[in-house]
Amino acid sequence: MDVQKYVLPFEACDREMVNRVGGKCASLGELLKAQIPVPPGFAITTDAYTEFLNENDLSEKVLQRVSSLQPGNTDQAEEASQDIRRWIELGNI
Repeated sequence: MDVQKYVLPFEACDREMVNRVGGKCASLGELLKAQIPVPPGFAITTDAYTEFLNENDLSEKVLQRVSSLQPGNTDQAEEASQDIRRWIELGNI
């Protein structure tokens, strides 16, 4: 298993990786490159998230739940968010 596919230290992150590690982790990597102190840490990549969803048969379930939302209905969006979070927390890996 290629651990760097799933987990990267902040030092390995930069603005070119926003889609892979998110904006906050990419920014922390940029701060480190500028020699600005940042607490030690790491990023979990979108590859890890995608594999987790696939391994737990959640990808299609999440897409179906999200596609049923009506634009502007924040109560419905909150309920969907809670459902998806619960499914992820019950995952096997």
